[in-house]
Amino acid sequence: MGGRLDDPFLTLASDIEGEDRLSGWSTDRDADAFATLGAGEFGAMLRRLTVPGAEALAVPGEVRLLDRSQAGTGGLRVTLAWPARLRGMASLRSAGGVVRHAVAYTAPGEVCVCRRQECGGVTPVGWCAEHGDAAAPAMEWHPGGGLRCMELTVRS
Repeated sequence: MGGRLDDPFLTLASDIEGEDRLSGWSTDRDADAFATLGAGEFGAMLRRLTVPGAEALAVPGEVRLLDRSQAGTGGLRVTLAWPARLRGMASLRSAGGVVRHAVAYTAPGEVCVCRRQECGGVTPVGWCAEHGDAAAPAMEWHPGGGLRCMELTVRS
C-alpha cells in the first residue's frame, strides 16, 4: 500500500521501549487505504517513510492505526504508531524495506565475507560460510540505523 499524509507530524521515541508516531491528513484517495490498517491491529509494514530533511526510515512490522477522525470537510486525520525498537534506516534499493544488521553470538571469523557494521554486527550475505543462507547462525537481528543499532554502537 502506498500512501501520503499532508501536514505530517512525526514523533520519534528516544528509547527502545518507546513508541514512534506519525499523524497527518490523508487525501480522499488514501483515506480508505489507511483505514484498512484497522484500528489497534498490528501487522502492517512501512517500507519507506520519507520526511523532508531526513534519511528515509523503514519499519518492518507492527505498524497500527492508532487513531482516525473524520473532519467536517471530508478529510481523514490519522495517527500511525509502531514500537521504536523496529525503526531503522530504509534500504537504498527501490523496493525499500529496512536494512537489517545482525550481531552474531560469536565474533565473525576469518572466512566471514559479510559487511561489518559500526554496531559490531554484520549485514549477512547469502554465500558467507558463517552467516549465509546455509549456515543458519544464531544472531540478534535489529534494524540498521535504529535505536538498538545506536545503543550497540555506543557500547562497542
